[in-house]
Order: sequence, then structure tokens, then C-alpha cells
Amino acid sequence: AGTDQRAPPAAPFFLFRTRVGVRQLMEKAMKMAMKGSREWALVDEKGELRCGNLHASRKELQDVHEAFSSREKAIAGGVVLGATRYEVHRHHPPLIYGREHRSDPEQSDGFALLRVQEKGTGKKLCAIVVYPMPILSAYIVPRLVEACKQHVGEVQ
Repeated sequence: AGTDQRAPPAAPFFLFRTRVGVRQLMEKAMKMAMKGSREWALVDEKGELRCGNLHASRKELQDVHEAFSSREKAIAGGVVLGATRYEVHRHHPPLIYGREHRSDPEQSDGFALLRVQEKGTGKKLCAIVVYPMPILSAYIVPRLVEACKQHVGEVQ
């Protein structure tokens, strides 16, 4: 009998990718999942944009994490992204979502926040999506949750 010619077990996927490579894959997957949204992002607790195309200040991105700490404060003050104030309609951590107030509701944008713990690093991230009418939270929120579970980490 000869020597065993089987290949060694495959190393985990992340060993073959740099952090940048993983981030690019995550961004590509999230971009596809958030198709139809106006803007989206994954943001860490320091307010740093990990990936996405959301245009908001660092302070606004830090504040989205604080929205999870107090229901009353979030509903009273809303969420500000890109200098636009969004009313919070639902505050059910790990999800927060709502819509901006405009004179013509058919022209308003909605938003959703989802708290996620990143695979591998354990860092707390916030997934953010801003979406135009006629997209509703009933459509985009389940997509956001599923995309984050598959490509980012555990929903917190």
C-alpha cells in the first residue's frame, strides 16, 4: 500500500483573505442586498464608515449607536443622517426604523438601523440603510437583517 495522497483539510476561508479582501466581499454582498436603497453603510462605534455609500458626518454616525440606548430619546430626537432628521417609528433593538417628515409623504425617505456584531473581530457595528418611496420598511428591513446575518455577523 502507498502513502496517503489525500489533500490536507482546507483552511478556513478567512485565512486566504486579507482584512481588505473580506471587507470588499462584505461590501459587494451588502450592496447587492440593499439594491434599491438610496444609501447604506456599516459603521463602527467610533463613527468610522466601514463600507457603504452613506453621506453623513462622523458625529451623526457615532450617534446612531446611541439611538439604541434610549427609546424615549430616539423617538423624541429622531435620527439624523446627512443633515436630514428622520422620525423614529419603531424602536425594537436590534432594529430601529422610521421615515423623514415631509409635506409630501410620497417623496420621503425611510431609514433602518440594525445592530450587528462582526464575525471574526467581535466589533459592534451598525448597519444603516436609507431608502426612497415606494420602498417600505416591510420590504427593506428583512433584507437588511438577512444580509447582515449572512455577510456581516450576528444580529445583536
